[in-house]
Amino acid sequence: MSHPQTVCLKFIKALFINTAFASRFIIKDRIKYYLPAIVLTMFFLSPSYGQNDTIINQYTRIISVENKDTTDIFDSVIVSNPSPFQKGDIAMFYQVKGLPVYPPEHSREGEVDRGAGYLNTGIYTLIRVYDVIKPDSAVIFATYLPKMSPPNPGEVNQLITVPYSDKLIVDKIITCQPWDSDSGTGGVVALIAGSKITLNSNIDVSGKGFAGGDTTLFGGDCIKVTGSFHLESDRDSSGRKGEGAVLSNYSYARGRQFLANAGGGGNGKFAGGGGGGNRGGGGLGGYPSDACGNNDPFNLAWGGFIDADLYTNVTELRNRIYFGGGGGAGNYGEGRTGTRGGNGGGIIILVTDTLESQSASLLAAGESVTDIATAGAGAGGGGGGGVIVIDANVITGNLDIDVSGGDGGHTNYATDVRGPGQLKGSGVMRHNGSSRPVGVSTKYTDDNQE
Repeated sequence: MSHPQTVCLKFIKALFINTAFASRFIIKDRIKYYLPAIVLTMFFLSPSYGQNDTIINQYTRIISVENKDTTDIFDSVIVSNPSPFQKGDIAMFYQVKGLPVYPPEHSREGEVDRGAGYLNTGIYTLIRVYDVIKPDSAVIFATYLPKMSPPNPGEVNQLITVPYSDKLIVDKIITCQPWDSDSGTGGVVALIAGSKITLNSNIDVSGKGFAGGDTTLFGGDCIKVTGSFHLESDRDSSGRKGEGAVLSNYSYARGRQFLANAGGGGNGKFAGGGGGGNRGGGGLGGYPSDACGNNDPFNLAWGGFIDADLYTNVTELRNRIYFGGGGGAGNYGEGRTGTRGGNGGGIIILVTDTLESQSASLLAAGESVTDIATAGAGAGGGGGGGVIVIDANVITGNLDIDVSGGDGGHTNYATDVRGPGQLKGSGVMRHNGSSRPVGVSTKYTDDNQE
């Protein structure tokens, strides 16, 4: 497995030492506090998603990435809302979207274009806040951000508050704000404890990642099933793709081809969507209506995935993480009901010396499509699994980890069953050991994501 390098205990300890700005300030001793106090504070600042679920992180979109000193290395950000951050806080910088992909008609259409010159997507780091200049909406960091290319239009970054204490006790289900592409925020739970995190309850970000494609009315016939990429207006061709880690200004919202980890839309009349993916690839979508007589598997919606080299720690692309991709949508006829694609899983990051689990679970699964498509409609593909990062010297107790993808949807028409949505791709678990600790069980869609 690939070991996380940026998020490590040595790095966290270094957050309390002023390095790049040693001549300008001294960070005060950390204040110790416990999770119930954090939950109480954050509960009033964040919406609750269920009586027993608590959101402890806050999120803001990054408008620009800048450098405030005399170097050309990024050390600060301009954000949409600086109010959650204060001097001395720990924050998480995360670039969510922005992978460039090859254009339609290219021999590698839909795949990540490594020659584009900017591959910032997936970069994340935990970093100390040096100062907050609220009139300028600026957050300045105590150390430099990871090396990255100058941001490009269509890249989406967010800044997240990260609760810290010496000991943290999780007594309620912790979740996160779902990823919201409009606000550019959400989808992550991140916690740091200097000595110990005790899990008496679960942390669950399942279905909180990239959104599945929405189902739409099909406006074509059996013939129009060619081409991999179509504009939003092309309802006579295919359903919508899921959301993935590509540039946010990418214009081809429909078509059978995957977009990085996003599943392709149901291709043709009443076809099912492809599965969203992550490190594991999503499955192919369902065939169009039997009435079309089109059994060519090449025309099926493709499942999304993240290439292996984008999950490495041995090149300039090291230390990247990605939400699970959204499943592609089915489409439907007049008076019928298709189903959307499942949402991908979110991200959990835990940094501590000892992680103690009282038979708890860390859940970052992709969403299954549970609604049933009617006759004359296609079903959506399942969402891809998310990512769980654990940096702990010791893990004790029984801990279940789930980064599996969700199941695709089904149709209810016995004599025309060609439009089901398809399976999903699994996510990734990262930990800083050479082997999986005793007592930790993992659930993947396939078996190569640890």
